[in-house]
Amino acid sequence: MAEYVEVCHQHDRMCARFEKCYDCPLHKKVVWCIKKIGERGYIRRENAEKAEKVIMEWAAENPEPIYPTWGEWLLEQGVVCAGTETRKGFTYQVVNEKFFTQIDADTAKKLGIEPKEI
Repeated sequence: MAEYVEVCHQHDRMCARFEKCYDCPLHKKVVWCIKKIGERGYIRRENAEKAEKVIMEWAAENPEPIYPTWGEWLLEQGVVCAGTETRKGFTYQVVNEKFFTQIDADTAKKLGIEPKEI
């Protein structure tokens, strides 16, 4: 089976995409949702494998949007993010680690940042 955490992440994305459970491909093909497992306390192996397959197929067809890194976005805004610092006669490039981190979807939405075109 694919990594459990990734399957759960993709399931959450799928669940957020569909307003009604009966519109969800998981409901149409497997008839139940992973969130219902907690109510039952168990799941049959073949149903779990079938659900995982449906979720990962949906994820492949609906890739997650990729947002720019903080550095790319700040440079687009005209903000100088890197500088130099001199210590003991040596010049160092100063860049925050966040500069290379991708902006998460919630923050991007709040800032009005569109996903990158692939």
